[in-house]
Amino acid sequence: MVGIQLSLLGAALRKKLADPAFREAFLAKAPEGGTLVIHHTPGTWEGSFQAAVSYDVGSFGQTSQFDAGGAKVVLPTEH
Repeated sequence: MVGIQLSLLGAALRKKLADPAFREAFLAKAPEGGTLVIHHTPGTWEGSFQAAVSYDVGSFGQTSQFDAGGAKVVLPTEH
C-alpha cells in the first residue's frame, strides 16, 4: 500500500513539474537536473519504516534531496 501511495506522490510531483510556472518556482529553490526518487529505510533500520519521494540532485559526488516545495531534506538514515 505504501508503494502505491509513493508512486502516486511521485506521479503528482512529476505532473506539477511539467507546468512551466511551477517548474520555474521549484527550480528557483532546487537545482536543475535532478530526478524523482522513492527513498525508504533499509531492512536493517532499527527505527520505524519511513519512505518519501524526493527530487534528487547529484553534485561533486554527493546527492541532495528536495521535497515537493523545493526545500532541502535529510533522510532519516543520513543522520
